Amino acid sequence: MKKTHRVMGIILVAFGLVGCVLFGARNVLSPTTIPEQEEHRITLIAVGDVMLSRAVAERMRAHGADYPFSGTRDILREGDIVFGNLETPIVEGRAISYGEMTFRADTEAAGALARAGFTIVSLANNHTTNFGPDGLRATFRHLSDAGIAYAGAGNNRAEAYAPAYVERNGTTFAFLAYTYAPDTYGWGSDPDMPGLAGLDIGRMTTAVREAKEHADIVVVSMHAGDEYATDPNETQRTFARAAIDAGALLVVGHHPHVLQPFERYNGGLILYSLGNFVFDQVIPETQQSVIARIVFTENDIEDVSFIPVSINDLSRPVVVSNEEGKSIIERIVGTTE
Repeated sequence: MKKTHRVMGIILVAFGLVGCVLFGARNVLSPTTIPEQEEHRITLIAVGDVMLSRAVAERMRAHGADYPFSGTRDILREGDIVFGNLETPIVEGRAISYGEMTFRADTEAAGALARAGFTIVSLANNHTTNFGPDGLRATFRHLSDAGIAYAGAGNNRAEAYAPAYVERNGTTFAFLAYTYAPDTYGWGSDPDMPGLAGLDIGRMTTAVREAKEHADIVVVSMHAGDEYATDPNETQRTFARAAIDAGALLVVGHHPHVLQPFERYNGGLILYSLGNFVFDQVIPETQQSVIARIVFTENDIEDVSFIPVSINDLSRPVVVSNEEGKSIIERIVGTTE
């Protein structure tokens, strides 16, 4: 597919905190001056880790399944495509206590994700196999029933490494997702068992190039990095840059649980870590993240805006501004070498 190289803008919007950094230009915009989306523009909204177990599940049972998204649903629904990393299998089972490292979401979670606006999720992470192959199959079923696509996992190895396609306004997006965690039921064992796509640069490069034959824009999800580290490690940098070199336009990172700086690389955009979007961790930095709003025009990125959020009640992200919003934005805008 033909790729044009436009001026990519990074617009920082925090509902009262406003700034703009353009690639090769400078400007200042307020939320009211952002042009309305035209038909040829497509907005992708990306968020960080979504964990719907433990304390989050308790709140969902107490306040309703939609509770975690009630503070940000209107923003999410503005996206033509909404993407996040689902860090939880959706399967019936026992209650999960706070502090456990085995995650499980109630079946109502799939509907809550759909009502919040989610179009597609990555399942390539270290927790979606917590309930084994049956839990993975149940997750596929519940997401499909709710109309949500998924990438990075499948009923066999070929499915796990295959792209998920989403079409909007005549533009086709291919989503590929990979994790550092072993794809326990596929990679290295039985290729006909359910599993995840591992962080394999060779497989990823081939998949991105093949996806470009069928899609206008390729997005790669990368579940990697050191937990709580504020900068990407060499594995993240190498994998993400290889994805852009292969033809991906956007890489969205998860797993460190905190924000890491974005990077402009070879005409593409790398969001190394968007932190936690819905999670019950108590370290302050793990409770703060951003909603990334990426606008595509003519098969390229036109601009990106970041809306800072903070998790309340161990489960519910809400938009923040002023000094807290400014400090959150500064973490993702920091420069990587």
